[in-house]
Amino acid sequence: MQYTDFVQRAEAVADEIQRYRPDLIGLQEVTTIRRQAPGDFVQGFTAPNAEETVWDYLDILTRALAARNLDYRVAAVVTNADVELPMLTGFDSAGAPTFDDVRLTDHDVILVRGDVDVANPFVYNYTSKIRVPVDDSLWIEFVRGFVAVDATVRGQTYRFVNTHLEVGGLPGDIFSRIQADQMQELLSILAAEDKTVILAGDFNSFPGSDPGSDVPYTQAVDAGYLDTWILRERKADGYTCCFNETLDDPWARLYERIDHIFVLPRGKDVKKVRAKVVGNRIFNMTDEGLWPSDHAGVIVGIRFFRE
Repeated sequence: MQYTDFVQRAEAVADEIQRYRPDLIGLQEVTTIRRQAPGDFVQGFTAPNAEETVWDYLDILTRALAARNLDYRVAAVVTNADVELPMLTGFDSAGAPTFDDVRLTDHDVILVRGDVDVANPFVYNYTSKIRVPVDDSLWIEFVRGFVAVDATVRGQTYRFVNTHLEVGGLPGDIFSRIQADQMQELLSILAAEDKTVILAGDFNSFPGSDPGSDVPYTQAVDAGYLDTWILRERKADGYTCCFNETLDDPWARLYERIDHIFVLPRGKDVKKVRAKVVGNRIFNMTDEGLWPSDHAGVIVGIRFFRE
């Protein structure tokens, strides 16, 4: 966390937002890091209770946007995984180890530009989730979810949805099953929507799976969602994943497309799509040589035929 300093990376993210000024932004893995000193986890108090904020990614980013006079506000936030574990800090005079507790809280966020009206925010945590054993009596749950708003852009109202699904795995393993279940939950909820749906996020799922399979990308296409990257005029691989963990390799090569923006037209006809991968060029790195994120971003403009 310290090496991949988000304070400097937020400046790079804000630069990209300033360059393109999108109407709406879907953010995943918007983290809050808190600390408790000394910790009490090893004494058996395992419920997350650290309160001293070390890093608040959302606050850091919104401050960077405000410093550029960019009018963006938080439209909706869903709280996902909330995990606290002990961190070794040293040893006391008797040689016994000492611990602080570190708490990580994950969020997905929608930011909206100031001239865009939003209504009906909705947050949801998937019932299907990974559970990891810490010991025989303690399990950690990695909760994921989605967030949605109605957004009125240039006189037309859309349902804008942002999510981050579980990582994929081998066909049929627990990760793949939970990922598929999460996508099924999401699509079943969105099936009740009567507006055009813009569905954005890190789906941890790439094109190329067999029709009818339960991987998230195929589920979306089978449900009538259009992959906006395919609709763009110019063809490119669209890879968004992934930079190295330390985010400092200027020669890193992205190798898969797992971040998508889908559209469910709901009776509208798509006239034109412009789409671009951003945050993937060396000039996007911070002055200290860090990529803005472990994934590149995707920016999409959709034009519909007038009704």
